[in-house]
Amino acid sequence: MTQLTRYNRALTLLQPGPRYNRSRRKMHDALNARAIPAQHRVLEKAAAEFISALTSSPDDFISHINFFYSKTLLSFTLGYQAVTEDDAMVVLSRRVTDNALSMISFRDRSWVEFFPTLARLLPEWCMDRKTSSTIRCYKEDVDNLFGQSEDFIQNSSHERDVTTSFLGTLLARSETEEETSIARWLSASMYGGGPDPLRSLTASFFMAIMLYPEAQAKAQAEIDAVVVRDRMPVFSDRPRLPYTEALMTEVLRWAPPIPIASRAVPEDIAYGDYVLPRGTTLVANIRGMLHDSNCFPDPDAFDPGRFYDPDNGRDTAFLQKSTRHVRHIVFGFGRRVCPGKFYGDALLWIVTTSVLAAFKVSMPDSGPRPEAKFIVEPIMHPQPFACKIEPRSESSSKVDPV
Repeated sequence: MTQLTRYNRALTLLQPGPRYNRSRRKMHDALNARAIPAQHRVLEKAAAEFISALTSSPDDFISHINFFYSKTLLSFTLGYQAVTEDDAMVVLSRRVTDNALSMISFRDRSWVEFFPTLARLLPEWCMDRKTSSTIRCYKEDVDNLFGQSEDFIQNSSHERDVTTSFLGTLLARSETEEETSIARWLSASMYGGGPDPLRSLTASFFMAIMLYPEAQAKAQAEIDAVVVRDRMPVFSDRPRLPYTEALMTEVLRWAPPIPIASRAVPEDIAYGDYVLPRGTTLVANIRGMLHDSNCFPDPDAFDPGRFYDPDNGRDTAFLQKSTRHVRHIVFGFGRRVCPGKFYGDALLWIVTTSVLAAFKVSMPDSGPRPEAKFIVEPIMHPQPFACKIEPRSESSSKVDPV
């Protein structure tokens, strides 16, 4: 289905080859570790806006999370400023993402997956009505997304945020139709595929600090000792907040957004007593690695102290080593490592740290007691839950970053 709908041109689904190498290179140029500090001020401002929205209607925290990441990724990719969840670009990018997830999920497999040769040979009009309609709708959605994105770039070419945006920069440098196509699909990969893992991790963060208030309180005490109360945390505070860093690392370990990842063997590989033939699919159990009791005792418990606890020998050096280890697993490995890992890491840090600074998250006053339960799909996320979100002080949720 991804081939028939052309979604296999998105970076996540793109096969190795010259186009994949060029796409990775362009993504790396925009999102490598040296490029991210230029985004810090923008992300700090975005996090402050998220805190303000959460203050106004805390019961809608999941909606605020969903919209925040769509808005932030659209701003980075296009220079587009979405105002509401019903914004046309937000809705369209969400639909394209849902289309892609439906094709790679384990549910509702189409017959074309079982007879791929026949599906490639048959014209679309010869297929059954459901399949042909699905293919046509998925193509229309992604074409509309490309069209509206490029129309916005062209019609706003006088605005600096647009011309210096990810897609604006790529289109300005594109000299061939192939480069333009790569730019389109990379931008779709950014604002289509980028938000979902971050939404999952942020929802899991809220669940974790609600269920484990002692971890929340310890992180807040550390933040209060470093960040003065008339401003929100900023990235320059990050090196002085090791326990808060450990808490975020534990969220990544406790609830990785992508529970499994598959890789195709590019050539015959000897592994122990076995030979894995070229084309063999290997499935990496990401969640299993991060919940291995041999590496992480009592793995289902949420415990940032497993990464930073100076009283028990887990110092800053231990934290740095463990943080790299966990992120290496969560963000992927090998040639398919997530190209947006530095941007996603920075965005997740500023959001979670700002929430800890501004709010106390606790159990709801009524209803059943929430439990740590997750829906396991291509993107794992917590089952719907309620929590109580209160400002820690009169001013803590109303201040701006310096």
